[in-house]
Amino acid sequence: MNFAIHRPCFPGLADRIYLNYGGQGPLSEATLQAIAAGYRRVEALGSYSHAGNAWVMQELVAIKQTLAGVLGVTPETLTLTENTTVGCNVALWGIDWQPGDRLLLSAWEHPGIVAIAQVLQRRFGIAVDVLPLRPDGSAAEILADLAAQCRATTRAVAISHVAWNTGDVLPLAEMAAFCRARDILTVVDGAQSAGVLPLDLAALGVDAYAFTGHKWLLGPQGTGVLYLRQPLQPTYVGWRGLDGGHLNEAGPQVAWHRDGSVFEVATSAYPLLGAWRTAIAEANAWGTAGDRYGRLCELAEILRQGLARMPGVTPIQQQPLATGLVCFTVAGRDPHELARHLETERQICLRAIPEPLCLRASVHCLTTEAEIETLVQTIAALG
Repeated sequence: MNFAIHRPCFPGLADRIYLNYGGQGPLSEATLQAIAAGYRRVEALGSYSHAGNAWVMQELVAIKQTLAGVLGVTPETLTLTENTTVGCNVALWGIDWQPGDRLLLSAWEHPGIVAIAQVLQRRFGIAVDVLPLRPDGSAAEILADLAAQCRATTRAVAISHVAWNTGDVLPLAEMAAFCRARDILTVVDGAQSAGVLPLDLAALGVDAYAFTGHKWLLGPQGTGVLYLRQPLQPTYVGWRGLDGGHLNEAGPQVAWHRDGSVFEVATSAYPLLGAWRTAIAEANAWGTAGDRYGRLCELAEILRQGLARMPGVTPIQQQPLATGLVCFTVAGRDPHELARHLETERQICLRAIPEPLCLRASVHCLTTEAEIETLVQTIAALG
């Protein structure tokens, strides 16, 4: 399918080669207009009025229904957040940790998740173990390492569905099944998978899955969602999570919502929710999630093979790609400096990754083969 015909709808793609979807996706003109329309609607109804509040409730219901359809779950299992890290915080802090419990992190977790683990370790006296991973590791190897690292006191495993620094896709369903059989919770960072892989979270069997709207889903910053298979303990809470409450002589008397909204805290940028629905609807109109994923992988593999043919250029992954992240090194060139050079001199936007130290190009179904060829030729001309 020719997804490139939709590129004129994205102002941010007009004058650059944009290969940083894994950091932030561009917004379409329709999404930009939906943001403005949402705020105008609030003002027309009255910023804090009965009519305005009714509109907010409609928006909350609508986005959860949309996301439930994307994820293969029910709306009641969803908590709206602002980004992936907020969702992972809600899930990991909602576990009833005891001193001596263990949390297993993959070696490729994002610094935001590593930071959560460190604070949990200090706060609750838990131990943090590391699941070793290697580029192009097989599912059997990963599952063997998982079995070796899980202990009797392991309470949870925090893993990324797609590794942000290599592009590897982890065998999530198999890992979740292994953990579930041992009463170990699986908390998943889906920042690099949502909008890339076709998702059925119920079938995957994970306990928690968090992602953001502003990357591959091409939605606004400040949008995100957390899926919870079963409720956890409320931790960071507020009025949106309440189903009533008051204070009397006996102390706080609070009733909680019985769905995912229990973890929603207070006022959010509600007009962004309609814009996120617009972005999702646009992508669905282009083709199925499978269609988009297939084209994305095809383009990413064209780039990987083109880079692999050049002397001094080494892709991190040596096997055909199953996602849009193409990570590579260029001999004798610092990735951070090279990323700045490509952006300022050639209007090619990608990023450097600190570990492993490399460049990362994020290829979307909107990317063109001509853009990929330009990047390959530009790298080749570095000498």
